[in-house]
Amino acid sequence: MKNNINQSIFLKIKNIYKVFLINFLILKSLSLPTLAFAKELPLGQIKGIPGGYDPGTDIESASQSLTDIFSNVFGVMTIIGGLMFILYFVIGGISWITSGGDKEKVEKAKNKMTNAAVGIIVVIASYSIAFIIGKILGIDILDPSKYLAGEASKKGVLGPGKLE
Repeated sequence: MKNNINQSIFLKIKNIYKVFLINFLILKSLSLPTLAFAKELPLGQIKGIPGGYDPGTDIESASQSLTDIFSNVFGVMTIIGGLMFILYFVIGGISWITSGGDKEKVEKAKNKMTNAAVGIIVVIASYSIAFIIGKILGIDILDPSKYLAGEASKKGVLGPGKLE
C-alpha cells in the first residue's frame, strides 16, 4: 500500500516537472531575440485599412491599396497553409508511429498525412494561379514589397533629391 502511494506521488511530481519544463522552454524560446537581421522580409510592414490619403502621398501610392491588401493577404495565407501542412503531416506521422499496429489508427494517420499533402498541393496550385493572373493583369501579386514601400517613399514627397 505504501509503495503504491509513493509511486503515485512520484508520478504526480514527474508530471508537474514535465509541465514546468515545457512551459519554461516555451517562454524561453519566446524571449530569445531574432537570430539574424541580415535580410529584410519581402512583406515589409502591413499598412492599415485603406481609405483617404496619408499626408505626403501621391495618388499613385493610394491607388495601389487594393493590390496591397490582396498581396498581403495572399502572402499570409500561403505562409499559414505551409505551416498547417507541416503541422498536420507531423501529427499524422506521430499518430502512425504511436498507433501500435492498430489498423484503424494507422488508417487515420495515413488519411491525415494524405490530407496534408493534398492541402499543400492546393496551396502550390493557388500560388501558380495567382502568378498567372498577376502576369495577365500586369500586377506582381506575389511580391508585396513593391507595393508596401510605395513609389512615394522611394522618390520622396517632393520628388527625387529634394527635402522630405
